[in-house]
Amino acid sequence: MKAIIVSDLHIGSRYFLYQDFERFIENIPDNYELILNGDVIENPKKRLNIQSQRALGLIERISSDRKVTWVVGNHDNGFISEDMGRIDLKPTYHINNMLIAHGHDFDEIMPRNQAFLKAFKKRADSLKLEVCLQKQKSDKTGLEEMWLTISDQGVGMSRETIGNFLLKVGKSRWKEDPLVKHLEISTVGEFGLGFISVFMVSSKIIIETQSCLPNERGIRVTIYGWDKYIATEPVELSGAGTKLSLLLNKKACDEIMNIDEKIQYWCPFLELPIQITNSSRQETLLKVKKPRTRDNINHKIYFKTPDSTTLVELSENRSLLEGPILPTVNQEGLAVPDMPPPMLDKPAQRVLCVYGVRIDLRGAERFPLDLSRNITEGGADTFWDRMTPLIWEGLLKNGLQFKAARQALADFVQAEYDLTKGKAAFIVDSHKNLEITNIEEIVNYQSILCVDKNDKDINVYVSMRDSYKLILPEVPVAMFTMFSPGDFYKKLRTEPDDIRLFWAKRSGLSDPFRIVTEPNSFYALPYYGKILFENFTAIEQTERNVTKIVKSKSSNSISLDSLGFWFISKNWFAIRDPENGRWRTLHYTDTQSLLKKAPRKLSLVEYVVLLLYDLWPAPILWKKGWPMKKSNKKLGDIIFRATEGTSVELGKRFEEDEQEEVGESEETGKDFEYENAESEQQVPLDLQQQKQREERYSTSIEKVEEEIEAFINEVLPRVDSDAIASSIPPWDFDQYDECLA
Repeated sequence: MKAIIVSDLHIGSRYFLYQDFERFIENIPDNYELILNGDVIENPKKRLNIQSQRALGLIERISSDRKVTWVVGNHDNGFISEDMGRIDLKPTYHINNMLIAHGHDFDEIMPRNQAFLKAFKKRADSLKLEVCLQKQKSDKTGLEEMWLTISDQGVGMSRETIGNFLLKVGKSRWKEDPLVKHLEISTVGEFGLGFISVFMVSSKIIIETQSCLPNERGIRVTIYGWDKYIATEPVELSGAGTKLSLLLNKKACDEIMNIDEKIQYWCPFLELPIQITNSSRQETLLKVKKPRTRDNINHKIYFKTPDSTTLVELSENRSLLEGPILPTVNQEGLAVPDMPPPMLDKPAQRVLCVYGVRIDLRGAERFPLDLSRNITEGGADTFWDRMTPLIWEGLLKNGLQFKAARQALADFVQAEYDLTKGKAAFIVDSHKNLEITNIEEIVNYQSILCVDKNDKDINVYVSMRDSYKLILPEVPVAMFTMFSPGDFYKKLRTEPDDIRLFWAKRSGLSDPFRIVTEPNSFYALPYYGKILFENFTAIEQTERNVTKIVKSKSSNSISLDSLGFWFISKNWFAIRDPENGRWRTLHYTDTQSLLKKAPRKLSLVEYVVLLLYDLWPAPILWKKGWPMKKSNKKLGDIIFRATEGTSVELGKRFEEDEQEEVGESEETGKDFEYENAESEQQVPLDLQQQKQREERYSTSIEKVEEEIEAFINEVLPRVDSDAIASSIPPWDFDQYDECLA
């Protein structure tokens, strides 16, 4: 079958060529089918004029003696005609193994097609805006004048567009012109007032433009001030686009000499590159900021919020209110000038502020603006409360390949954990959705993969779809190895301790923004462990060689009851208390000092035994606690016999040292030098006292190192290594080697 295919007639448009169309219809051969591929009508809701009705009548008439198929386009929807003749209406049409469809069917496909996106972006990058500041001699006076020229390669303007929209106050072409309104283009303009601002800096404006529409000639418009006259003349231009030239007044000249800095400030996120030439003929190219990219020069990273085109910028260098404050919020590429940065009293926002967050609102996440480009609804608090969760979700889904994003997430986890005194748990589901929940609610999940917040592979773990992920914060070793609750609070009331100092240092970035917390998180990590180990019974290794804790035992899992030690994540491990059989959780870095004091590299089995000795220095009490039935007594007896009296002697030695220091303090009437969390002041020490303390400390360290060396050389050879190894998951031996590396 033979056919003629024509599309986008737009009958009813002022650009429809009726006479040409009539000749076209008359010259179609008799044996050819006519296929109208969409948008036959310009506006289906508007009544057709007489000439347009005649054009439509020509189509209806020829349908009586040949096949006419009308593939419905987006402009045709809703069109009703009293007499359609024998025209066959179809959404799509096949002929000779060829699919015929109108372009709007691909509107949802093209934005997701990688080939299309690649071609479009390549084309968009070449359509750069050009801004030029240059001096020219006046034809009339011979004096130098400063001209600002802005050129684009856009759709241009017709004479009608200039008269109906550009030169009319409050008229927006993109919202009111029926030719472009249906395109749903997201534009910078809001109120139709932008062009009028040129009269504040210029008394003579020249516009040269060529419309992309057919049969439109180029036009030059010269405006001699807002209260004078306008001159127009035809001009031949090479292609569609607009060039705007402004003769700057003296005040504007003084303020715009650093034009490249001005543009970077007010137009930080434009979607097209900008080529800037200043008055010294120096050129600067402002490149497009694209998601999932890194600016190596300015040390910035970029990612999108989920399910949106809004762009987020984070700095790789953490700082707080240092240097010039750039606009934090932008919309469609241009700055929203008076919007403050995120709030410092909320961890989720404070961390973003420290990383210099900047966002460019696009699409559905745009906010209404007033005439000064300020957000009109809710103010800063409402704005950041709405956007902050979206930014963090975008970072999880689109930004974790960057080191700065991983560090920001780690800081967020830690800040929220500190503020809630250990109760906040960060859970990431299989779709990378972030949920900040109470640790007690973890019981609702069937399996959990524990991921250290500082793990460089956190992006891989978060992307895993077979389990929920619990991102673990960092807790100091002082939280595990000090004293009982009664002693803790008693000591807390009398003198500052390591835990109190830790929380004081964690409390904030600087004094004005400090978050005051209590040291209740002394029990935080054991509380995490308590929840996990009470509700989960086994562990198993996933396909990516990471450990997952599960509620029910399977053929691939290992029961927790049979274990004495296992790596929760790359930097966290669990070890069973030999005294009562309960699990304790520790951060790997908090025990690295043991490895440093060891005279040689230790195996994982030797390391576990050394940990038992270091954390529980009274082994006679825990012979029944370790899970190995055959080796309980042997392990306990051997360690006890080898170290009998050592712990007592060590305790006496430190007690004597402490009493000696207290006595010296009472004699001198001076307090010890101790960093105070409440004040930056420190009480000076006598240099001789300080030297004596340093010597005693050095001697104590040497004795501890000697003890560890003696323990390794004398005790470890007699320990049942096979029994210890059987209480460790087999895959953790490789994990231990990675930690050492």
